[in-house]
Amino acid sequence: MKDIAFKKQTELEDIYARAHIAIDSSAARDRIMSIIESSSFEPSELLADMENQILKANEEALSRKDILERVDRWMLACEEESWLEDYSRVFKIDSAMYTAYSLVNFLIEDIPSCALAPVHIAILETDFFCDILSTNFTSFL
Repeated sequence: MKDIAFKKQTELEDIYARAHIAIDSSAARDRIMSIIESSSFEPSELLADMENQILKANEEALSRKDILERVDRWMLACEEESWLEDYSRVFKIDSAMYTAYSLVNFLIEDIPSCALAPVHIAILETDFFCDILSTNFTSFL
């Protein structure tokens, strides 16, 4: 009889766990043991009571099902939003790096002769140009 009662209790605990309802399983098992050990123990009443508890737990789980599905969808949407924000931040950094790289290539390729090479080296070494590059990279971090 104990095995049957404990199997029913385990089934009840599983239903509550799926519905995210907290119960005190050790107290419930202690109560079952005290009922079984009492002198006025009636097995059919205990099983009927446990079946009623299982039915009520199933009804409660069904009533919470819609809410739990909405919470799951909301959590997935939050996770997706977080991923999109991270992707957007990385994309901004990548586009800033691409812009800076393109600007440097344009400056280097646009110089028509080697006679102007000291000029483009001077441009690359100026604090102004370096400030622009460092501002573009650090502003997106």
